[in-house]
Amino acid sequence: MNVVAFPDGRTVALSQLSWSIYGPQPPEISEEEASKKAITWEKERDSVWAADISFALDQLTMLDRDRGSVFFGKLDLAHVGAVGHSIGGRAVGRACQLDRRIKACVNEDGAPDEGAVLNYPGADPPNQPFLLEEIFVAPPTDKELADAHESRQHFNQSVVQHDSAIDKQLRQCRDGGYRVTIKAPDSDHNSFTDVPLMESADDPKAKAAALHSLSLIVRVTLAFFDKYLRNEKDSLLDTLHDLGPEISVKHYSAGTP
Repeated sequence: MNVVAFPDGRTVALSQLSWSIYGPQPPEISEEEASKKAITWEKERDSVWAADISFALDQLTMLDRDRGSVFFGKLDLAHVGAVGHSIGGRAVGRACQLDRRIKACVNEDGAPDEGAVLNYPGADPPNQPFLLEEIFVAPPTDKELADAHESRQHFNQSVVQHDSAIDKQLRQCRDGGYRVTIKAPDSDHNSFTDVPLMESADDPKAKAAALHSLSLIVRVTLAFFDKYLRNEKDSLLDTLHDLGPEISVKHYSAGTP
């Protein structure tokens, strides 16, 4: 079970409720049903997680204004970016909808079926520049679809709907946005974390692959923040020939049809 280890030695496990949502599901529940169940529950929590992000920004603002703080007057709070992975990426999307102090937003491999961010009644897509980073996933084989009791037609339709939802949301972001797909060998959803590095401690080849995938992700993320937080005009993201075949980039200018 997933746990968080704190510096004082305490460990806190993932709650039983969260594990029931995101952990292994009974065989009678399809992947689609499990996804809908998770998103329904998550929509009730996203605003809380977004508030956590805003709270952290509030505390940084207080430290910057506190003459007794070592951070007094040293924090550039006019150029704040937010980045999160998976569920955290969706929480960042919600935070960007609610907190305009955040100037650039990054969702790392956390796009639900509804688009780059979750849909809420009355909520618009984030107004800020937005980067969605994803790992390339090869289409399932016929056998895999059969095992999942899904037709090729249904699968293809779901992919088209998902892509359309992402396109629509990213076109509506201020200055548009980016959708970047990482195609490095052996990369997966956990490539945005240090999990592959820990798992490959005794396997030099696997460790090198994990470091390679992570380095691509870092390059893309820094390039995005450099463009929108540091105002670098010649962003790496806009020079596609320098990125190589392992990274594909789709740029959505504001008002792209």
